[in-house]
Parts: sequence; structure tokens; C-alpha cells
Amino acid sequence: MLLRQFGGFMSDICNVKLVFIITVLMVILSGCSETSSLSEKSGSDAVDYAKNTGNRKKQKAIEKDTEDSKSSVFQITDKDIEEARSTIEKHFKTMTDGDIEGFKETLGRYKEGFANQENIKEEFRRPKRYEVKSISYPGKYQPKDKIPGSYTDMFQREPYKVLVLHAVFEIYDRKKLLEKNDWDYILIRETKNDSWLIHDWGH
Repeated sequence: MLLRQFGGFMSDICNVKLVFIITVLMVILSGCSETSSLSEKSGSDAVDYAKNTGNRKKQKAIEKDTEDSKSSVFQITDKDIEEARSTIEKHFKTMTDGDIEGFKETLGRYKEGFANQENIKEEFRRPKRYEVKSISYPGKYQPKDKIPGSYTDMFQREPYKVLVLHAVFEIYDRKKLLEKNDWDYILIRETKNDSWLIHDWGH
């Protein structure tokens, strides 16, 4: 009789332990599930953040490109074009004449120091003949009268006016034709009272 009662008592204890163990396991599993959910949520938030950050950077780049592509609001007159063309003609004449000081006078601030390079000095010691075929407005390769980023980046301001001319020219060594070129020339008028000077060239 006592053994039977003792056996029943032990059985009850085992049942209690089993219930307790099952409860503990359920709590642990529930906690793991919540942790996993939080991790997934954090990962999702991180992805959203990365996407949003990337979108903001992309938007800024688009805004910059849009700003850079805006055309000038100033008006280019026939007088502006003629004066700028005269600067280009003088530019080529100084190279033909070997006049390095006159050449410097045709260049804007962005090209300061260009004529001081040794290879450029050598070109003026042995000048070639530059024959200009045409100078036309607007340019062929550059956006029409767009303020160059190289100017605003260097000087942190906008010039009074900008225009682009297209020049077709040939280079001769005595009578021998060396090159045929067609380049765009970006000219800048710093202020209302300044002359047109060459900012840069190329195609």
C-alpha cells in the first residue's frame, strides 16, 4: 500500500517536471522566434536605409547634372561674337608670329601659366604657320554658351558672359601641311568692362 502511494507520488513529480520542461522549452523557442523576427526586421530596415541613402545620392547627382546643364541667361549679341572672333584671330596670329607675350594676352585666368610650360615656349621659338579657315558661332562640340564647371569650380563665381566659337584651321611647317583641326573655343568675359578671353579649347 505504501509502495503504491509512493509510486503515485513519484509519478506526479515526474509529470510536474515534464510540464515544467515543456514550458521552459516553449519560452525559449518563443524567444528565439522573436529574436529572429527582430533580426529580420533590422535587416529589412538596413536594406531600406541603404536604398534611401542611395536614392538621395542619386537624386543629388541628377540635380547637379541638371544644374550644370542649364544654359546661360545672358544674351549674346553680334558685337560679342565679333569681339570674341577677334580674340581667336589674334590668338592664331601670335602663334604664327612667335609672339608668346601676345599669346598670353588672349588667355583668361584659367589658362594662366599655360604659356610658361617649356614645351609651349619651344613651340614659339620655332613657330609654325596657322591658317584659319573659318570661325563660326555657336560651337560644334560644346553646349551653347554654357558656363564651364572648370570656371565656377576654380573661381567660385560665374562670369559676366560666356560664348563658344568653332574654329577650323590648318597648321603648316613652311609649305608642308602638318595638321587639319576643328576645335571649339570657350571664351569668357569676366565683367561687363572686360574683353573676351579664351578660357579653354578642344573637341
